[in-house]
Amino acid sequence: MKKFSAVLALLAVFYAGVGEARNTESKSGESPTTFFTLDANGSVQIAPDGHVSEYRLEGSLQPAVAVLVKRAVLHWQLEPIVLDGDPVVAKTSMHIQLRAEPAAGKDDEFSVRVASVAFGNPARFNAGNPP
Repeated sequence: MKKFSAVLALLAVFYAGVGEARNTESKSGESPTTFFTLDANGSVQIAPDGHVSEYRLEGSLQPAVAVLVKRAVLHWQLEPIVLDGDPVVAKTSMHIQLRAEPAAGKDDEFSVRVASVAFGNPARFNAGNPP
């Protein structure tokens, strides 16, 4: 039920003009699959061990969609940023694309996933410490 509620919220965002509906190319004899995409921009703070210690999104997402993004982002394990041989806390921009498509064999359910993520150039984050 949570997944379906999240999809309804996601679809509401798409129909509000934020997302986009697309069709995949059909394979021989199969009908095309419709899917929806939603893009979100923000930033992540990467701890010295590579886990995401903080993230922010620009703008706002529907609450159910924001929960899906939070769950995904906080479980990422990234390559630590190393400066002068030592891992440091760093911040970088990110662009996330979500994808919702009909669940296999189920007419009234959608599967929502993070389809792609792109990161900008990391910058050292000194949290108030002198350089």
